[in-house]
Amino acid sequence: MTKTKKRIWSAFFIGIALAAFISFGLCFGSETKVSAASIPKYTVALTGTVTKTTWGGSHTTDVKDQTKISVQKYNTSGQTEDIILYLTGSSTSGTATLHDGGYVASSKLNFSTTLSKDTLTLTTSEGKEVAKGTGSLSASVSDGKYIIKLNHFKESGAGYTMWKMNVNVSCSFFVDTKAPTISGASTSTTGKYTNAAFTVRASDTGSGIKALYMKAPGASSYTQLSGTSKTISKGSTNGRYAFYAKDNCNNNSATYYVNFDDTAPTLSVSGASFGGTVAQGFTVTAKDSNTVTLYYKYETDSWKSVGTSYTVEDDAKDGVHYFYAEDKLGNRSEEYWVRFMAADPVGTFIKSNTDNTVYFTWEGNYWTATLDGKSYTKGTWIKAEGKHTIILSNGAGKSTSYPFSIEHYFVKGETVPPTCSEQGYTEYKCSQCGETKKEDYVEAIGHSYKMTTKPPTCTEMGETVYTCEVCGFEYKEEGDYPSGHSYTAMVVKSPSCTEDGQRHCHCDKCGYEYTASIPATGHNYSITDEQNEDGSTKRVYTCANCGDTYTQDLGNQTEMVTNYVEYLFEQYSPYMIWVFLATAGVWSIFMGIMIIIAHKHEEKEKAKKMLVNYLVGLVIIFGILVAAPYLVRGIAALVT
Repeated sequence: MTKTKKRIWSAFFIGIALAAFISFGLCFGSETKVSAASIPKYTVALTGTVTKTTWGGSHTTDVKDQTKISVQKYNTSGQTEDIILYLTGSSTSGTATLHDGGYVASSKLNFSTTLSKDTLTLTTSEGKEVAKGTGSLSASVSDGKYIIKLNHFKESGAGYTMWKMNVNVSCSFFVDTKAPTISGASTSTTGKYTNAAFTVRASDTGSGIKALYMKAPGASSYTQLSGTSKTISKGSTNGRYAFYAKDNCNNNSATYYVNFDDTAPTLSVSGASFGGTVAQGFTVTAKDSNTVTLYYKYETDSWKSVGTSYTVEDDAKDGVHYFYAEDKLGNRSEEYWVRFMAADPVGTFIKSNTDNTVYFTWEGNYWTATLDGKSYTKGTWIKAEGKHTIILSNGAGKSTSYPFSIEHYFVKGETVPPTCSEQGYTEYKCSQCGETKKEDYVEAIGHSYKMTTKPPTCTEMGETVYTCEVCGFEYKEEGDYPSGHSYTAMVVKSPSCTEDGQRHCHCDKCGYEYTASIPATGHNYSITDEQNEDGSTKRVYTCANCGDTYTQDLGNQTEMVTNYVEYLFEQYSPYMIWVFLATAGVWSIFMGIMIIIAHKHEEKEKAKKMLVNYLVGLVIIFGILVAAPYLVRGIAALVT
């Protein structure tokens, strides 16, 4: 093969590859129907027998689902040739293998075999012949089941059989040219709208559903679903849902659509706010993803449709204006209202015929009033005297002020007579506010007392009580002081050394009585010391009142005191030596200084005397130190 031919063939195969790639992208990147019949060439898998007959006998081999059958060439030894059956479609790209029981998505069938003399027969599943040919076969068929049969036969000539090769194979298949269908949706992009849950189902009368695909609102691509149906429930994403299905023969259905909308329309208002009050015109607009209608009414009027927006003009009637919207699927919004109050508020005072009280009233249904800054109810009587202001407002920024005043209107009421201590008077009450005043006073008549005397008791003072016989008022004056109790005492139980006694006391004047305890006397011990044979002392205690006695062993007192003193002397003798040395040192320093001073002043006689005193002092200090133990022992002896 020349270079030019190689280049031509390379370009040819590259072109086929590009076409296949582009076709694959169009099939799965768009909603265009894709058919298995667009695959240009199938290799057909065959099932049957291969029989070889020679002088040595006949041998049959079973063939099952094979795409290539090798047979021996005629009058050769070991050389073979391949039998391959092809099904060619109408498209220019793609390859596949048709197995027994498979599907073909084309009504035009073109079979061909690699061996041109092989016989091809196409029959229905019932055995009715549809077409027949040698090396190739073409037929136009309807959907259904078919069988393609291939017969390869060769034998020797000359009137006798020396060699024979017989191949009888076939492949049954289905023709399915019809795309799947989908229920629960519409092929029109605007053909189906719903606000309820819906289910989309795919079905196919031929090869069966391979997959169902869905593209949700806002999605950029389709998603393969599990199963052959899909339910979209309420509350799901609103918008247009797209579906298509693919059967096992790769036939794509048309694209089906459902426009799902369970969201109520929305209302907006310009120039006002919903639930508010305005004094100028305003406009309400309804919005929805579907066709929407705005409904309007005034106060208790009937509802009427007004398109998608409505304007309440500046000269509209005062009152409440109501709105709601509904889309074509029946989704309805909430009701909204705006109170329109453009008229200036005007009120009237009504005055009482009997006093100075008034009340305020007005005609506007939605006007409100305040009295001195506080909420006022229409028709409420105002009785409080003084200056007041009523402000009448329409709730939309317009208001009217009404200042006024109310004077007291006093009416004669109860006449109160005078008492012993208080003046009499006549009461006058304001019929408007209830305020009262007192006039026409009459002087008090004074008390008329009766005197009662109460003598003192043992514990309470005497008193004189003065009671008014007219009003019952009373006061008291103190009398004599309490006389106190006059007791007679009797000992009920005498006290002992260890137990309390008891005394009963009785007042001879008032009879009051009580019992008091007498404290125990305690023991009155006498002490007697007795000398034991070992020199120790025993001390005996005896109560002179009850005879109670006990003893105390004192031991050898002299020895104990002496030992203790000697113990103290032994403990503190080292310190006594240091005390002596310190005392002698201080004495020596002091006297040395004095002697030096005397010499300095040339007082030699004085210096000599000081020297003598110094020596005498040392002797005295030493003597005290030596005599101290004996002095201590002497003191111990005197103590014992």
